[in-house]
Amino acid sequence: LYGPHCLYKYPEDMSVLYDVNDLVIHYVKRQVNIQKEEKRNTKRYLKRFIPEMFNVPQQELSDEEDAPEDQQNPPGA
Repeated sequence: LYGPHCLYKYPEDMSVLYDVNDLVIHYVKRQVNIQKEEKRNTKRYLKRFIPEMFNVPQQELSDEEDAPEDQQNPPGA
């Protein structure tokens, strides 16, 4: 009597998930009232956590997006 409470069946082609992520990222980038750091964190969240939640491969991040916080904003820049 133990086991998962719900089982969901997802379609084989999960590329629509990546398309939705890209669409949301595009929308967030266009918002002027969102700080640059928040936009970057949102993009990283969408490209890493959401695919993991649906058990599909993560989207690739560019080197700039994947860099640690201290390398993003070097002192004196």
